[in-house]
Amino acid sequence: MLILPFIGLTVIATIVTITYVITRTLTPDDSAPESASYRAYRATMRSRLKVAFLVPVVAVVVATIYGIIAQALDPTNPYPTYRPVSVVLGLLWWPGIFLFPLLAMLLTEKTTRPSGPRVATLAPRGVRELFPRWLLVAFGSAFATAALAPLILFSPLGADRALGSASNPPTQEYSVDPSDIWISYGTFLVAAALALSVILAAARRPDIDPLTGSDSWGRSGTSVRALCLLYIPAVFVIIDALEIPRNAAMAYVDHVRAGGEAVDGWPAWLNSTTVPYVTDGISALLMLGIVVALVIFARPPVPRALATAAAPVAAPQNDSGDEATAL
Repeated sequence: MLILPFIGLTVIATIVTITYVITRTLTPDDSAPESASYRAYRATMRSRLKVAFLVPVVAVVVATIYGIIAQALDPTNPYPTYRPVSVVLGLLWWPGIFLFPLLAMLLTEKTTRPSGPRVATLAPRGVRELFPRWLLVAFGSAFATAALAPLILFSPLGADRALGSASNPPTQEYSVDPSDIWISYGTFLVAAALALSVILAAARRPDIDPLTGSDSWGRSGTSVRALCLLYIPAVFVIIDALEIPRNAAMAYVDHVRAGGEAVDGWPAWLNSTTVPYVTDGISALLMLGIVVALVIFARPPVPRALATAAAPVAAPQNDSGDEATAL
């Protein structure tokens, strides 16, 4: 299929981007303001994210090497690896690649306290100050689609059936395995709960550097990163849902080619070889979106409302104006 090279390039781009994110996480950022408390907060966040990203990456590397060695030692065995070890390593990679960073950010926001007495501030902490509008629209659309995706299981396409008609015997046995989409959906809900907890913890955290206003930038960066990580499981819920019309279309086409008639309850457009290409193309674009989300994670954009409000404060201190990008 023509879409396969694009999928391969997307996978390679994802690996390169994960490497970039980890490298940036490991690299200290000198753009922090002259505040010992805020620098300590960011150092703690950086060290925890470093562990959160390295654990799943090391797990997948170990699993790959372990699988190669096990297969070489027992080439006739189709399942040469010890299953409990493979399951544990697999879970460390997925869903660990996005759950561990969410947990690391949540732990940091929950345990961060000002080094001195609390200072009351009037800094706004609403949605406009946490997220750029375009990012909310883009990610919000993906999250809403993922939340509704399992409804396809309750459509005519989600029921097992024998494709036949009154004048023709069944030519295809069409069946749907809902386990993949429900597992992906459960993972998405867990990640959504963690992401929401991270955003609320960041918004409610007391200021640790009230003089420079850098807390607002830090809250925005943490909240944007939480949405970036939530996008990853949302994509796989949508992709699993797209597999249902894709498989139904392939079964419908084979049914008609075998002399079958129209399937009751199925739309006529499903009888087309174009449907699998369209669903595969959408899935590849969603995977490419993961690359974009990881790039945004490494360098979050600053909301316009926050940048406008902080401009008079940042200028006299010769600040970089990009605090949200620092870990």
